[in-house]
Amino acid sequence: MFGTIGGSIFTFFIMISCLGTVNGVTMGCCRGMYTMSCRGQGIAPEKFSKIGKNKNGIQIYLIILHF
Repeated sequence: MFGTIGGSIFTFFIMISCLGTVNGVTMGCCRGMYTMSCRGQGIAPEKFSKIGKNKNGIQIYLIILHF
């Protein structure tokens, strides 16, 4: 329907869309767990409410748990 070039462009946009979705899900999952842990809810809040040593807001445990 789109030809070879059109198919390649369409595939490229699908790849960009999938990568954006994975990025959004990863950030959303980590922030949601962190927020619950700060309120004392969820699984192991004492561990998941801590952030990295360099204080840049990255929750290492949550990123590992997500994957």
